[in-house]
Amino acid sequence: MMKLKLTLLSVFLSSSCFADKLALGGGYYSISASVGERETSLASAGVLSFRYSKTFMSLFSLNVDYSVLSESLFSGDKSYGPQISLSYFHYGAETANNIVTDGFSLSSLKKLNPYGIVGFSQREYQSIESSYSGFFLGGGVEMGFKNNFGFYTELKYSMLGGPNSGEVNETLLGVGGFLNF
Repeated sequence: MMKLKLTLLSVFLSSSCFADKLALGGGYYSISASVGERETSLASAGVLSFRYSKTFMSLFSLNVDYSVLSESLFSGDKSYGPQISLSYFHYGAETANNIVTDGFSLSSLKKLNPYGIVGFSQREYQSIESSYSGFFLGGGVEMGFKNNFGFYTELKYSMLGGPNSGEVNETLLGVGGFLNF
């Protein structure tokens, strides 16, 4: 058992587990929710998100996100929570890349790199003190700008379920920047 723990620890601490892309973004959301006979909707430009990504098999990226949705940009009711997702890049997951070896530098920059994304989301809604979870799908485009840096825009649609047969449909339109390592 101790050997298994040490093996798992060494895998998680190895350089192969560290992120090769970090992203920070913001955007706009639209939510429609229902619990029983009650329905409501809300839309605002109050999204803040952080993404930690690891590329594998050159076309895929495993992502761990954390986002906060606010009624207004910095105040009001909030919804927050983690998401785990898988992105598929048809042209390869590295949009902006710079390789340096023995004093020789090679840069690769894709102007537009579309992707699809599917994942699982959990949200904690502050005002109703309830958690909702479910799946989402979406897509986006990364735009290379400089070596190891670029911008992205994406659209995600989430179908979440919660207590008392509650349902939330959430649409997020995000924009931001990313840094490759």
